[in-house]
Amino acid sequence: MLQRSLFRLALVIGRRLGPAAAAALLGAARAWLADPANEHHRQRLVATLRDLSIRAGGRAGRMAQAAAGQVESRRRSLVAWEREMMALRHEVTEHPTGPVRAAALDAYLEQIAAGPRLVAESPRPADARRAVLRALDEEARSVAADPLGPDERRRALEAAEAARAGCYRVARDADGA
Repeated sequence: MLQRSLFRLALVIGRRLGPAAAAALLGAARAWLADPANEHHRQRLVATLRDLSIRAGGRAGRMAQAAAGQVESRRRSLVAWEREMMALRHEVTEHPTGPVRAAALDAYLEQIAAGPRLVAESPRPADARRAVLRALDEEARSVAADPLGPDERRRALEAAEAARAGCYRVARDADGA
């Protein structure tokens, strides 16, 4: 149903803002629909929809805003988070030093930091906490073996440790609430 709404919206956007805007929406929608668990594609689609809602205005804008809300409400899965974390780590190691590698490292660190949020948003926080902690342990072992620079390795391990602490904090806060 959401898929049909997105493609209908692309037709409306195409008439209202032109083929380039419709193509941008279709590209973002297709990427996300091909892999709904991919957080990057989901965020890109939501950002595209929000931008189009502002630019289109009127009925088309309301349709884009509603679609963005539907896409945004789809929860991120633990499996997707873990997969993206590993992929971002590999992306860091694939680039030589420089701004691209630094940006990849920042994205990787942000992905690690998202772990406690997944625990907090989960309908079963205890199970989610165990899964996130297991993934963070595995990630720490992988960081030790991957070709990262000493500062990159230190930052990744610190981010993993901070995420672990965040998972315990979320669990403690849930128990105390």
